[in-house]
Amino acid sequence: MLPLNAITTGAFLQQGSTTLIILTALHTGFIAAFFWALLANTLVMTQVVEDGTWSSLVPYYIFSVLIFTLGTYLSLDTALGVTDAIGALANLPDSLRSISLFVVLMIWPLLCVVLYIALMTYIVLVVLHVHHPMVFYALSTLLFVLSQLAWFLLGQVLCM
Repeated sequence: MLPLNAITTGAFLQQGSTTLIILTALHTGFIAAFFWALLANTLVMTQVVEDGTWSSLVPYYIFSVLIFTLGTYLSLDTALGVTDAIGALANLPDSLRSISLFVVLMIWPLLCVVLYIALMTYIVLVVLHVHHPMVFYALSTLLFVLSQLAWFLLGQVLCM
């Protein structure tokens, strides 16, 4: 994901080019699938299904492909206006809006991270009865929140 992030946010490709649109769409799909993988691995850690068995691997791979496809499709459809399923293509880049793409890129990762933290807290404190790892989870949660705040708040200032 990091190479795609560097290519799509850097000045390597011409802005508005089809190549950049496709790479950005792939990057969107990978982001959505990555957060599904985080959530799926956390669900496997609860030992509802045994890890490494078909009952855990098949849903993991099927949903990974489906979520990757959904994120990629929404991004391509928003940028290229292939269908009218999620809204018509906007003429001006400033008016290019997509609620469904916002959900896939912002709400879905937030939901996955919150569920990950809640499930890991349950696993560590209730199932395993240990408290020491919670220091690391609390610190990593704090750092994650601070990094997201820096990304949102400083992103517009740096791009001006």
